[in-house]
Amino acid sequence: MRVHIVSNIGYLYLLGIILVDVLMMFFLTQSNGFTNHKATILSLICYAITFVFAGMALKYLPTGIVYALWGGLGTIDCVVVSHFFLGQKLTTPAYLGIGFIVIGVVILEFFSESSS
Repeated sequence: MRVHIVSNIGYLYLLGIILVDVLMMFFLTQSNGFTNHKATILSLICYAITFVFAGMALKYLPTGIVYALWGGLGTIDCVVVSHFFLGQKLTTPAYLGIGFIVIGVVILEFFSESSS
């Protein structure tokens, strides 16, 4: 039972990485090429926080799993935030690519036998 709880802690840190990473990208977009200093500083703070969470997640989960899920789910979340909060539209190939990312994340998470 203890191993299962510890494993879930790693996924909670991973969730923190992804959420803060999306927030970082939002602030980076708002930085307007680093001319908006408040948004730039907030983006850099979020970036540092993702590394703290990554270090904690890597204590419980394999590196490949953390990085793949961070990249894949973070990309999907950034696309969703960009669409709904920044008004960015997607093309059919973009939706197709996002679909491939989702499939890759599902395969990695449910069919991989990686261990730490």
